[in-house]
Amino acid sequence: KTTNLKVDLSGGSIANVDGTTVNFSVEASGGSICKGYDLESASAKVEASGGSIINLHVTKDLKADASGGSIVHYKGAPANKNTEGSGGSIIKAKD
Repeated sequence: KTTNLKVDLSGGSIANVDGTTVNFSVEASGGSICKGYDLESASAKVEASGGSIINLHVTKDLKADASGGSIVHYKGAPANKNTEGSGGSIIKAKD
């Protein structure tokens, strides 16, 4: 359990995160993967590029940017969503 958690990934890195946090920030590039469904956050800001994958759980505010064929999947029902995807990227709620 923490107030702020920031994760920076590059070059095919993989991160598994769990627990709870108020603010969650992720930057993933170069085919990196962030497995964050088990980390519940109130607010999340994520940036995925270069074929990276970010999975997260957010309950209130989500800001997500994805480019270059990246994927951002989120669970939870954030009331405020600001998302931008380009270059064949996908940003969507988990089925």
